[in-house]
Formats: sequence, C-alpha cells, structure tokens
Amino acid sequence: MKQLSFTQEYLLCALSPKGTLPMLRQTEILTCLVTGGLLELLYSGTISIDAKNKVLVEKELERNQFHLEPLYDTLKGSKPMKVYDLAAKYVFSSHKLPDHYLQALCLPMAEQQGVFPKTGGLFHNRPVYVPNQEEVEKIVEKLRAVFLEDGTVDDDTLVLGALLQKSGLIKNYFSKFESDSLNRRIQEIKESEAGSLIKKMIDYVDTLIAVMASVGSSAGS
Repeated sequence: MKQLSFTQEYLLCALSPKGTLPMLRQTEILTCLVTGGLLELLYSGTISIDAKNKVLVEKELERNQFHLEPLYDTLKGSKPMKVYDLAAKYVFSSHKLPDHYLQALCLPMAEQQGVFPKTGGLFHNRPVYVPNQEEVEKIVEKLRAVFLEDGTVDDDTLVLGALLQKSGLIKNYFSKFESDSLNRRIQEIKESEAGSLIKKMIDYVDTLIAVMASVGSSAGS
C-alpha cells in the first residue's frame, strides 16, 4: 500500500467499523483532521501562519497533496482566516464541508483498499468509508514500535501519535499503561529540541479542542 500521510493515517484510525466518525468525539476528531491538514500544508510551504495566527496561502497545491484540496480551497477562496476560524468552519458547519474533506482524504485510500466506500448514515444516503482493519493494525504496530520500544521518532509519527492522544482515540488501541507511556514519550519530545513548528501545532490542537468543546456545549444547552 502506498504510504499515507499522517492525516490519512489518523483518519484511518479514527473511523468506526461502520465507516463514520464516532459521534462522541466528532469535535475533537474534526479539529485534529484540520490541524493535520494544516501541518501538511505548512511542511510543504503551501501555506504559512503569521504572528496573528492567520493562515496565508503561499503557493499552489502540490500534486501529491490532492487529498487536502478541500481544505486548501477553503483557504484560497477567502480572506486570510485564523486557525480557529478555519477549524470552526469544519466543526460547526453542515455536513457538506467535512464530508467533502473526508471524501478527499479517503478516495486515495480506497484505491489501495485502505478503506471500503459504502453508503450509510441515518438515512443510508451518505458516503461512509469502512476502514481496513489490517491497515489500521499496521499503523498501531508502527506507533507501538516507535513510542513503546524506544524507536527513532520521525516528525510524521510524532504528529500522528499526538493527534491520537489529543483526540482521546489512543485508548482504543493501547492499554492504560501503554497510553501513559506513549503520552510521557510525546511530552518528553515536546520538551526537547524537536521542531518548534510541531510543538506549536500540537499546542494548537490542545487549545482548539478545548475551545471547540466549550462552544459546542454552549450551543447545545
């Protein structure tokens, strides 16, 4: 299977066996998917983030990043927006915006049988993507080898582990002891001389999830 981006790997781990995002953690998962996409675009120099936390488009999307096209189009088709405002568009919008993004992330995986497209949802009229559990296990084993067996941690794997940790999905795949060990390892790396961009984006995830959850609970009360 062709190597997936860390955002795609995260999504593969986040999808339920029915091919949907778990409702109880949808805010956190969508926030992490937006953050992951932003990090990929930042790494390639496609976007930048200024001192006011506004996202600026710097160049055209690269050919190997078409799975991020909906996110990129959202940024390119508007005035520079803050990271929070971008995440909010996906977390609190109608189904159309996040569904389009999920489709773009999943279709390349479907071509390699990483996911299996079906029709589902409440009225059985929405596309869903059932994860290939064998591929999910490969991702989990990679994380276990890197974080729990003192392997070398590359940037992509660090981001993937952090996204799973921050969205609470890590407990789906690791015991409490393993989760605690993984969390400690991520914290150690954050406090080391690792890239400041990764630290900043992981902090974004923390802040965004807290704010989104707060706004979401206020809207529902």
